[in-house]
Amino acid sequence: MSATGDAARLDVLIPAGELVYSPRVGFLNAKQVERAHVAVDPAAKAAGSHEGATYYQHAAFAAAVRGEGPVQVTAEDGLRAVAIGTAAEISAREHRVVTMAELGL
Repeated sequence: MSATGDAARLDVLIPAGELVYSPRVGFLNAKQVERAHVAVDPAAKAAGSHEGATYYQHAAFAAAVRGEGPVQVTAEDGLRAVAIGTAAEISAREHRVVTMAELGL
């Protein structure tokens, strides 16, 4: 997983268990990458697909279905995610801004 911002990029590498912090240093300047090792849950490593990313999502979903945990992603969340993708596709095809209101949201 990676997160990129104005000041730096942070990568979390699984299954290696490595955190890589890369601050922006400007063009042609020496890189100042910092690396650290983090523990990786053995259950995530054993989960297979996507190195555990989907494992945790499925575990949370199963807990919610059993009434043992909160619903983390609602049908409304899913609807909005599909609408965002639809808006992006229309925007790319038609070269214009697409508002959520156009899609009924």
